[in-house]
Amino acid sequence: MNSTWNFIICICVLVVGIPCVVMGADIWIPDDYGTIVAGVSAAIDGDTVWVRDGTYTGEGNKNILTYGKRITIRSQNGPFNCIIDCENAGRGFACATSEENDTVIQGFTVMNGNPGTYGGGMYFNAASPTVSDCILMNNITLSAGGGIYCNNAAPRIINCMIMENETGAGGGLYCEGSNIETIEIINCTIVGNNAGNQGGGIGAYIAMSSISVKNCIVWNNNNNQIIMDAHTFISVTYSDIQGGWSGTGNIDDNPLFVLGRFGEYYLSQFAAGQGADSPCINAGSDPAADICWNSSTVCLDAFTTRTDNWEDIETVDMGFHYSLPACIRDGDVTLDDQITAGDAQAAFSIVMGTLQPSPEQECAADCNDDGSITAGDAQMIFSKAMGTGECAEPIFTPTPIPTTTPTPMPTTTPTPHL
Repeated sequence: MNSTWNFIICICVLVVGIPCVVMGADIWIPDDYGTIVAGVSAAIDGDTVWVRDGTYTGEGNKNILTYGKRITIRSQNGPFNCIIDCENAGRGFACATSEENDTVIQGFTVMNGNPGTYGGGMYFNAASPTVSDCILMNNITLSAGGGIYCNNAAPRIINCMIMENETGAGGGLYCEGSNIETIEIINCTIVGNNAGNQGGGIGAYIAMSSISVKNCIVWNNNNNQIIMDAHTFISVTYSDIQGGWSGTGNIDDNPLFVLGRFGEYYLSQFAAGQGADSPCINAGSDPAADICWNSSTVCLDAFTTRTDNWEDIETVDMGFHYSLPACIRDGDVTLDDQITAGDAQAAFSIVMGTLQPSPEQECAADCNDDGSITAGDAQMIFSKAMGTGECAEPIFTPTPIPTTTPTPMPTTTPTPHL
């Protein structure tokens, strides 16, 4: 069992400024500790707390404090497989002990938060963690920051979906304070949030400080997409902002969201079978391979905005990128969650070179799991359709993220403190 052991390699050189190199341990939830809170409490600098697939509820799996530790808390298989359901009481995560960008929260869906005051999903006070590949949805709070609240904090928020949260100000996220480092919001989709007072998408009231919004989609939020005071500097570039926003590469065009395997905010693309191309395709600032986190080990060229799950390998698309589905060799080549003779025909078309498959279709067509697609695979898929055979794996049916209607907000909301 890997729990709290750390392997510390210290090169004892009598030169000022040579640090120790800390090789962290892996802590697994629920293998090593029964709850996320217990695992994080046991972790020390350099550790990674891995959370296995599942929906986590109860007191030990919300209001997760990081205690200033330089640790990574991450799901095993991404936000669609690892859900923190706050059950309309409390929030997901809080950092309030001078955390920096090397405190990382990665790969969770945080939903149904309701702490009563600030930060329905996540709360950062005098802390600047990295939040990556997360979904914050259906969170609610009375004052500010339905999804994320920042006070004198400069988090790096990258590849996150912030959707359908509700509060008084800053429905998606709200930042306030003064004299802090730049807050970075990169390749996020902020959509469908509601603020009773102002700033349905983003609210910013930070004196002598700045926010950088890049490669984002801010759309269909109630009561202004972005609002800030006169002392806040906000740089918005290569983003699709409803109603428009001045800045290099910005557009004000319907992003043409479409429903895909893991959600409703994929981008419409001719190549994936839709009737139009989203204006957000290849409209970002840099190659997808250069938009990275986890010390550049995870980059957006391993993610997708397409319903046929081709990776984003060119100039990065705007907005949130979905994880690629696991390689499922189930024979469902047409990706319609059923096995018919049409799947066998599609597999045969791949063999004959008349159908260029997506990565997901290639996996599905390799029915016998031998690493190649042959007429034998097509025959096996036909047998499965007829009920006389099987592929290497049963048909995959994605499990939707559960939804719970948040408790309604009061009709009046206080003005957030500044």
